[in-house]
Amino acid sequence: MRRQWYPWRRRASLIEAWNSSPDEQAEPGETTQDPESSGTGLPKNFLLKAILIAVAFIVWAVVGIAKVLLYSVLALLFVTASLIELAAELIVMPIVLLLRLVGAARWPVQISRKGEHFDTRYADDFAAAAALRDDVTGLIEAGSLPKKDAGFNTAEDG
Repeated sequence: MRRQWYPWRRRASLIEAWNSSPDEQAEPGETTQDPESSGTGLPKNFLLKAILIAVAFIVWAVVGIAKVLLYSVLALLFVTASLIELAAELIVMPIVLLLRLVGAARWPVQISRKGEHFDTRYADDFAAAAALRDDVTGLIEAGSLPKKDAGFNTAEDG
């Protein structure tokens, strides 16, 4: 009794299906031909290749569109956050400057020692802030700037 060939009796892989051609020599047990593919003139794995190409194109298109959308959304979020920050600064800055000029808010003077922020001290007006900056610069050059918790503030002292 002759054994009939069935496709599931041998190992099948996508690589083999992709690389196989209709010109390959059939194995001795594979003498039975599929009646559907014999008259069309197309390779027997044409449908499989067409499906794989269509799926690959769809995946490629979806990934490309997803990348474009992701980058666009991130850029839009960045621009939106920057515009919100700019609007907040443009609204708050004149108010703070007006409060400082009227005397309701104090002028900050930041002190840096060896390139690092050391302390922030406050003066009552712009002229006092300039004097405080000059005094602190002299103390830093002399090496006698007190520590942070020493309570040194020329604007309050006089």
